[in-house]
Amino acid sequence: QVVVKDTRWRLGNGKNINVWQDPWLRDKDNSYINSSPIDGLEDLTISALIHPSKFTWNENLIHDFFAPNDVVRILSIPILHSNELDKILWKFSRDWSFSVKSIYFHIMEHMLDNSYSHERGNWTLIWRWKIPHKMKVFLWRVARWCLSTRGKLIRKTMECPIYCSFCVECD
Repeated sequence: QVVVKDTRWRLGNGKNINVWQDPWLRDKDNSYINSSPIDGLEDLTISALIHPSKFTWNENLIHDFFAPNDVVRILSIPILHSNELDKILWKFSRDWSFSVKSIYFHIMEHMLDNSYSHERGNWTLIWRWKIPHKMKVFLWRVARWCLSTRGKLIRKTMECPIYCSFCVECD
């Protein structure tokens, strides 16, 4: 089983969430149970901790199985009268659903050093102008010095003719 630390389970009926292995607590720093698993109950699911007829936590069982700090964290989770399935949530997207786009933005913002690409300036002014979008992009690239000019390409050791394609003279 692959454990991804940046996911969390949303509690539905509790039948798919392993109490000891899955991140299901509502603690943003640690969503896992800290208590040690009980021998013979390694496959315990959350549904076993809920009174099936009352839709409340079985507090006696929870106090017996878990350390006091885990008991507080478990009992703070509301139980919904739901037959809805449990769902894995991805914390790096606004709607908590996983997408390639969300992992791409997470990697670009938090895992790679992209400080070299940040330019000072109030770029929102360009995006507010009432001009065609392609002109905004062009102005933004000009302002950030990121147009692929012949000089920049040559400096980056890209092969590129040094003669102007229109007048056949040197730049």
